[in-house]
Amino acid sequence: MSKTDSSKPLQRIGAGRRWIFRLLAILGSLAVAVAVGELVCRLAYKPGVPIRFQQGASVFEEDGIGRFFEKMEPDPELFWRFAPEQTITPSGRRKWRIISNHQRLREDHEIPLRKPDNEIRVLCLGDSCTYGFGLPIHETFVDQLEQQLQTLFPEKSVEAINAGVPGYTIFQGIRGLLRDGLNFDPDLVLVCFGNNERAMWDNLSDFEHSRYLMSIRPPSPFTASRLCQFTWSKFRRRPQNLIARPRLNAEEFRHILGRVKAVTDKQDIGLMCIAWIWRVQAIRQGPIKSSPTQRELLEFCQTESVPVINLMKPMRKLCKEHPVNDVYLDELHPTGLANARIAEQLAPAIASWYEDRKRTGKPRSSSPR
Repeated sequence: MSKTDSSKPLQRIGAGRRWIFRLLAILGSLAVAVAVGELVCRLAYKPGVPIRFQQGASVFEEDGIGRFFEKMEPDPELFWRFAPEQTITPSGRRKWRIISNHQRLREDHEIPLRKPDNEIRVLCLGDSCTYGFGLPIHETFVDQLEQQLQTLFPEKSVEAINAGVPGYTIFQGIRGLLRDGLNFDPDLVLVCFGNNERAMWDNLSDFEHSRYLMSIRPPSPFTASRLCQFTWSKFRRRPQNLIARPRLNAEEFRHILGRVKAVTDKQDIGLMCIAWIWRVQAIRQGPIKSSPTQRELLEFCQTESVPVINLMKPMRKLCKEHPVNDVYLDELHPTGLANARIAEQLAPAIASWYEDRKRTGKPRSSSPR
């Protein structure tokens, strides 16, 4: 064999090594470039907050309560939620102090996720009316409901959990239920929505905003990368709609009510609804016109055999017994006096529901989820 022939394998090995080194150099350069890009993006690029969060802040600012919304933080699924352990100084007729506990609930104590065996637990979902806007915790109907149920069931421990969040629609409510609420293992879910759904903020629904938020998030392996967030967002455009529409229309509201019922039925959890009433409806003389969401709620509850507490008669009666300013703080939110009346309507209905569950052999026992 000649010297030339014997050197060919060595040449091939040398060429292969050079290609490996070149490939490693290219990969190393890419890794450095990505690392530098990630560093630059972390220093210079701040992911935008949900548009709904910005709109909510503007609405609260226009209503003169922007400092309250400062207690919120952006959330990619819920648009906004309470920051933990927030307080606010009482001002005027608004006597609130504790805004949220460590679990972001309107509670002055922590709720254990595992429900004790001897406890009746009611999870209250809703907007600012459930939250008790402008009221201290002990004046909210949720807290007063807990006290009244405790009187009716002295042998039990009772926990009514206030998961109300101002500005929420039922779209945000069911997402909160699925993500966080079910973890509290409630016996009953009390739902009170329908006041914010008809608001027109930008001609886009909560559904459309949610889909857009999901579309600008990179796939799960790269979600935490600021570089991927920046790059991914540049390929997604915000949807546009020139036709005026509310955050949720009546049909969408009813559809989500059905989803809430499906969730509670599947988990063997009770469901009860509250039909809210505005100040103008409570003081109006003659025939009262219901809103589309009020009508859908009442029709849904009748069709699906869901217990509902209609506040129309008790609140109108209360406005005849007291000056309207003693009943309502503003056009929507009731005073502590009115919240007590609401709790009086709820407590016997929930007690009756609980007794029926025991008679039919369906009382729920605590179980980890």
